Amino acid sequence: MRGDTCAATIKPPLDLPEPEDAFDEKLVADVHDVGWHCVLVADEHHPEHAAANVALPPHPIYDAGFAYTAGLWLTRAHPELVLVGRWEHAHAILAIVVSLIDERRRFQAGDVSDQVLDGSMVRFGAVSASRRTELLTYADWLNRRRRFDALQVVLPDRR
Repeated sequence: MRGDTCAATIKPPLDLPEPEDAFDEKLVADVHDVGWHCVLVADEHHPEHAAANVALPPHPIYDAGFAYTAGLWLTRAHPELVLVGRWEHAHAILAIVVSLIDERRRFQAGDVSDQVLDGSMVRFGAVSASRRTELLTYADWLNRRRRFDALQVVLPDRR
């Protein structure tokens, strides 16, 4: 089953927060330019936090690493996307899903698609409100702490 179709429109002007640092500036610029930004969350992407992270208790998602979009809710009225795990091509995988959204597809929890990975089915799952704000911190910031939806992109097991 494929997602329903929808119009992929950008609704200027965007009400985006003021950047506070270089990362925020890049995120806001990407959302203005292409409508979304990919955030990679894993120790190897943020060595400046390594010492502080050692003192934290185990966390099933942060320890696995993940990537997510920021901007889809604002620019395409589509749930943000999150991909859990240290996938080598996480940004490219999310970009493929965004390109499908731009081709008028709309995904919701329970949908599956064979158009994301060659020869494999990808499933879309719900992300709870508490996990959205806990884990998708830049999407939450970008949306000015207002409610937004998100979907987990669930890939088949690696072989």
